[in-house]
Amino acid sequence: MHLNDEEVDVPVELKPHDIIELGQTKLMFVPLCGEKFQWA
Repeated sequence: MHLNDEEVDVPVELKPHDIIELGQTKLMFVPLCGEKFQWA
């Protein structure tokens, strides 16, 4: 697994907008709570 283009083999805490890559799949972590997120 890669996190922000770096290989990861231990648990790490995600930060907003981190990119997680599993094989050919890329995901962006978008927290739905916190000071920068507002429910419309």
